[in-house]
Amino acid sequence: MWQLHMTDAARVWGIVGSFQSVTAAVRQIIHIEDKQISGIHLEMYVDATVEDNDDEATGYFEYTGKKALYAIKRHRL
Repeated sequence: MWQLHMTDAARVWGIVGSFQSVTAAVRQIIHIEDKQISGIHLEMYVDATVEDNDDEATGYFEYTGKKALYAIKRHRL
């Protein structure tokens, strides 16, 4: 599960919603940004302190849009 976070006009972070995949969260970003495109480039944070576990190390993606900043974070239930 993934959570999409974004900034508001005052650059305060809030949660947009939870998604089953990064792809679904990206679709929401594209919708919010009102883009007529099929995908976006994300920046990925990799935690180098995690011991050889890519699922744990790559749980955070960022995108800088024209309307807001976005972060897609792995959410463990």
